[in-house]
Amino acid sequence: LNPTLTSYEQLAQQAVALVQKMNAWRHHLRLVLSFEVGCFIK
Repeated sequence: LNPTLTSYEQLAQQAVALVQKMNAWRHHLRLVLSFEVGCFIK
């Protein structure tokens, strides 16, 4: 087993997980912001 390959794979998995987390965060923020803006307009 090549240790450098496994560490690269682990880094890639961490990067993917981080991107997914950031996307979920952005989606959540967009929902909150649109809700607050909608309440403010009303």
